[in-house]
Amino acid sequence: MTTAQTTTAAVSIREVSKAFDGTAVLNSVSLEIRAGEFLALLGGSGCGKTTLLRIIAGLETPDQGSLCIGGKELTLAPPYERPVNMMFQSYALFPHLSVTENIAYGLRAAGMPANVRNTLVSWALKLVHLSALGHRRPAQLSGGQRQRVALARCLVKKPDVLLLDEPMAALDRNLREDMQRELVRIQREVGTTFVLVTHDQDEAMSMADRIAVMEQGKIIQCGSPAEIYARPESRFVARFLGRVNLFEGLYAIDAAGRAGITTAEGRVLHVAGAAGMDHGSACTGAVRPERMVLGSEPTGCATDFVGTVEDLAYFGDITRVIVRIDNATRIEATQVNRTGERATWLARGSSVHIGCEPADVVVLLA
Repeated sequence: MTTAQTTTAAVSIREVSKAFDGTAVLNSVSLEIRAGEFLALLGGSGCGKTTLLRIIAGLETPDQGSLCIGGKELTLAPPYERPVNMMFQSYALFPHLSVTENIAYGLRAAGMPANVRNTLVSWALKLVHLSALGHRRPAQLSGGQRQRVALARCLVKKPDVLLLDEPMAALDRNLREDMQRELVRIQREVGTTFVLVTHDQDEAMSMADRIAVMEQGKIIQCGSPAEIYARPESRFVARFLGRVNLFEGLYAIDAAGRAGITTAEGRVLHVAGAAGMDHGSACTGAVRPERMVLGSEPTGCATDFVGTVEDLAYFGDITRVIVRIDNATRIEATQVNRTGERATWLARGSSVHIGCEPADVVVLLA
């Protein structure tokens, strides 16, 4: 891919707002979606992610703002004038048509010559690994196969942007994971810009190049999965993307020049510092469970608490441990089961040390 391609925006959204019956659904949203990237719009129900997707598709018109696709102003353009295609949750396959006929339907409706149409359909069938099933009808396919047909039908017209609205919501867990890998493979192979709407954090993390986290009609953070997970910019993002321990308190610098957060219980969580934060400011320290260190003896970390194991959840590869520090404070830690079994010194009711290093703490405004 050339430098020009990687820096070109496939979709530019500028200050887009939308309300239904007087209730704001999108509030001045701006977003640049890069050409050839896989972007996930992630958020809970009612956050505005599907409305934003429908505005890109031309199925909704924004009340304010503008939309460009491939550098062209298309805010008010109808769907058929946009170089996009959309894959819905239901797949919307024609039950009386074969796989081949379903994929070819849009090409035939557009008046494409049969020889060109057949070449494109063969390409699409091969892309989704369904070349041997072109004669079957949707009822003769598995859920994953029907999804691949719907995907092939979207891609056969070679759109600049493919929009996916919770496409794996109806699949069981194992099939969903298989299809996630398939979608990523196909996106890498064709180079089309994919925009995925999902409420599933694991789905977004495992598939997307970038994630735009949405809440109450706004994009509150956008970045790579690693960036957002490791450095959330708000309590909402920290909680929404993965599991997290939150320590509320006041920011302070001690006599030795060490930065920390002093909790209401008088404990100090040592941090690496927070640029621009004043002494005494209310803040929250966020620490991921896998960054917490557990031990039967002092951990040697800058922050080290003593507590009691309140609960254990064994998952084979890991054990999730809840340590109660006092009546108000419970800390979660993830322990890797390197031998396939839980560490023998971990038991409910046992006394343990739990700690972390300053670099493992993200300081957030309270």
